[in-house]
Amino acid sequence: MIFGVSATMSQAVTTLPVGPFTFTNNSDYDNNFKEGTNGNLIVTPGASGYLGVTSPGGSAAFGSAIYDTSVTPGTGGAGGTGGTNANNDLSNFTVSSVIQFQNRATTSTIGYFLRMNDDETSGYLATVSFFNTTAPLQVRFDLYRNVGLDYNPPAGGVDSFATIALNFTTSAAANFNFSVTANGDSFSFFLSNAGNTASVSHTFTDAGTTTLTGQTGVFLRASQQTGPSTTRMDNFTITEPIPEPSSILLLGSATSLLMIRRRRAMQA
Repeated sequence: MIFGVSATMSQAVTTLPVGPFTFTNNSDYDNNFKEGTNGNLIVTPGASGYLGVTSPGGSAAFGSAIYDTSVTPGTGGAGGTGGTNANNDLSNFTVSSVIQFQNRATTSTIGYFLRMNDDETSGYLATVSFFNTTAPLQVRFDLYRNVGLDYNPPAGGVDSFATIALNFTTSAAANFNFSVTANGDSFSFFLSNAGNTASVSHTFTDAGTTTLTGQTGVFLRASQQTGPSTTRMDNFTITEPIPEPSSILLLGSATSLLMIRRRRAMQA
């Protein structure tokens, strides 16, 4: 389906870079994000805080939120409310974070909404999922289009516009760097281990899109295990588009000291 361009103009100009949001306190989330109706996202504040979603076991749990600096701030990590879609002017950009899956299964998924419209009913969703826990890891990149903020994709990328499964040869690691770059009709995925010594990447093209501007946000889903399972995100950042995977490796190396500070406490 071809998107229409939103008729609502931006209420502010988003100045890049944004972040990183480290979620060391609730205000990182409460002042800058508004949740979808599922409301499952939880901030765990502290020196090594994170944004996460936890499955109690037996069924998957997911949560989603839009980045919007015009929200009425919430409290206690509940996210903000209202807002005027202040950041709907994002066009070509890179969104990135440090991610962790406590249980790597087909339903454990992290992603970013891209170019979402003002009422959060239509945009792209770019996700990464892990298939297993032993090396080489198998990961899947999926690009969904024309989905809303409360969309919960089926396991296995059934409804995705484009999908690819890749082997990721790396030693077992708790944390990974995940970024997606939207640049015109191209959507470039990049995943590396915490030390940036191994990576996988892929670029999808949607030649028919007319949606070139919109909002961004986050999607987290924890798998249905017999016990609790948590999917986590940290260091959420929006920057100018990073065109090449090698450039992303350089960016990751420059921020490695920050990651080292937070890596140990994020391990399950």
